[in-house]
Amino acid sequence: MGKVRLIALVVRITIVLIVIGAMIVYAIVITNSPNTACQVDDQNFSPGTAPQAVANVTLDAEQSRTAHLIAAVVSERVPASLRQSALVIALMTAMTEASLRNPAGGHLDSVGAFQQRAGWGSKTQRNDVRTATAAFLGGPAPPAPPGLLDIPRWNALPAWTAAQAVQRSAFPDGSNYRRWHTFATRLAATLATSSNALPRNCPSSTSPGAAASVPGDIPPQARTAIAWALKQLGTPYVWGGRCEDPRLQPSDPQRQNCDCSSLTMQAYRQAGVILPRTSQEQVRVGTPVRTDQARAGDLIFSQPTATGPGHVALIIGNGQVISAPGRGKVVRLVPWQTYIPLVTAVRRVV
Repeated sequence: MGKVRLIALVVRITIVLIVIGAMIVYAIVITNSPNTACQVDDQNFSPGTAPQAVANVTLDAEQSRTAHLIAAVVSERVPASLRQSALVIALMTAMTEASLRNPAGGHLDSVGAFQQRAGWGSKTQRNDVRTATAAFLGGPAPPAPPGLLDIPRWNALPAWTAAQAVQRSAFPDGSNYRRWHTFATRLAATLATSSNALPRNCPSSTSPGAAASVPGDIPPQARTAIAWALKQLGTPYVWGGRCEDPRLQPSDPQRQNCDCSSLTMQAYRQAGVILPRTSQEQVRVGTPVRTDQARAGDLIFSQPTATGPGHVALIIGNGQVISAPGRGKVVRLVPWQTYIPLVTAVRRVV
C-alpha cells in the first residue's frame, strides 16, 4: 500500500513539474522569440543595434527603446501608405514633449512620452509608451481629445501643424515641434531599415483592407470576428474586463477594456456566435483541430492550469494571432509561429 502511495505522489509531482515547465517555456518564448513581428516587448526591450546618433543627436538606451515602441504601435495601427508620415509626427512630438523619454510626471498633471494630461487616460495608461502612442494616434477607438488619425486630411498638413492639432500646445504655429522635424524624419527612416525595427507589412487595424486580407475560404462569421478584433488593437488589458465598447481611454475600464477571453467572446458575438466567458469554458466549445491544421478564425489555447488553459487567442491569418496578453499590455498582434510550441488546444467554433 505504501508503494502505491509513493507512486501516486511521484506522478503528482511530475504533473506539477510539467505544468511549471510549460509556463516557464511560454514566458521564455514570448519574451525572446526572434520572430517578433508587429510587437516590441515593453518590459524587456534592449536597444541592441538601435541607432545611437541621428541628426547630431545621440540616443541613449531609454530613448532608443521609446522610439522602437512608438514605431511598433504605428506599424500596428496605421495603414502602410501613411505609416512613415505618422511615425515622423509621433517621434517629433515625443522628442519635443519629453526628449523621447517616458517620465512619470511633467507640467501640471502631464505624464509620459507625449506629456498627455488627465483627459487622455489614467496616469498608468499615459505612462505606458504603447498605450500613450495609441492614444496619440487615435483611430478606431477615438480617445478624448481626438488623435492624429481623427484629424481630417492630417497627412496633407505640415507635420508640425498636425502635431499641434493633437497636442494643442502653447505654440499655435507648432514651431516647438518643427525644430525636431529633420531629426524625426531621419530617425523614422533609420528605424525602417534597422534590424530592431518593425516590419513594414504589419497588418493594420485602421487600414480599410484589414478585414479583406483575411483568407476568403473561411466562414463569414470568422471574417466578421477577425475584423472586429483587429479594431481593438491597442486597447489596454484589464483582468476581468468585459470588452464591451472597447476604448483606449475608457470611462469604465472593467466594462470597456478586454482580457483574453472577453476579446474572443465579443469578437464572435459580433458574428452572432455566442461563446462562454472564460478560456476554460471556451476550450470546450466547437470542434478540436490539430495545430498543423489551424486556420484563421480558430481559437488557440495555452498556459495550462489545473482547471484548463489560462489563455486564449484568435488566429487572424497571414501568420498572425491577435491576443490580449496580460496585465500592463494592450491588445496586439503576435506571430503564429510564436504560439505553436505552446498550444495546448485548438478549437474551431464555426
